[in-house]
Amino acid sequence: MIEILRTEGRAVGRTFANAIGLSEATVSRRLAAIAAAGLVQVRGYIDPFVAGCHTVSLIRFATKDSPAVFATALAKGRDFYRVAAISSQSEVVALAATADSAQCLESIDAMLAEHPGVSILSASPVLAIIPPIEARPHRHAAAHAKHEPQTIRQRQIQERLIRALQIDFRATFLALGKSASVSAPAVSLMVPQMIAGGILQHVVVVDPHFVQRPLCAHFRITVAKDIEKTARLIGTTLNPEWVFVCLAHEQICVEASLANETEMSRLQQTINALPAVLKVTCHPLSVVYKNSFAWNNGDAA
Repeated sequence: MIEILRTEGRAVGRTFANAIGLSEATVSRRLAAIAAAGLVQVRGYIDPFVAGCHTVSLIRFATKDSPAVFATALAKGRDFYRVAAISSQSEVVALAATADSAQCLESIDAMLAEHPGVSILSASPVLAIIPPIEARPHRHAAAHAKHEPQTIRQRQIQERLIRALQIDFRATFLALGKSASVSAPAVSLMVPQMIAGGILQHVVVVDPHFVQRPLCAHFRITVAKDIEKTARLIGTTLNPEWVFVCLAHEQICVEASLANETEMSRLQQTINALPAVLKVTCHPLSVVYKNSFAWNNGDAA
């Protein structure tokens, strides 16, 4: 399994199952075991739009203090779940996901009050998030899913799980089990069923250092037109980690894990050559937190 991860760090369960001849359920348990042993680092999450977060914004902060310190503080906050400090600059980029705009403003105001040396450079509402290709829902997956009759008890548990994920879409199986009054193993069986039925979307993220892609970079792309079409083109042809379609300034923000600066420069040139792209700026990231999970400095947020 580790050899598979070394060659394909974003492998899905089916990849392991086909390669080593085990069921996906067994693969899931084995992955959990090697993650618990510290051999790999993985983290799953639920798409914020699916989890009831109606306000998602990409925010750039300027700080007079240490960017790493402020990034750590943001990552510990529940509403800021993708946070990165930009190398050689006093800037921090964060993705805020909240139930509504009032909660978003409240969270930002609280952070600014705690850190008086911080100001907002820009805030862009996010219209859509394009995850890595293996995390995208399969077309017609929900239509082809088996809709077996549910008991009243099963429906109640499913409703509790959805409510729990709407409150905190990063909740662990253990936390979800407590919310739904069922065991964590039972939750681990139900969640894949809900994903297969198109109710939830998920992805597992692997530490890029583990697959020898230690450079994480943030690309800001200005386009003349067809912003969503261009974003889909980037996501489909280049398959970076994440593509964020932002409302402000006709911008697309792309996050990618790369092997070195040469690869970063090559990706920037490739994006710049796409139709409708006017400008591409690229910023290496020094500290990256994703879903309260520290990648670059080893300290869990």
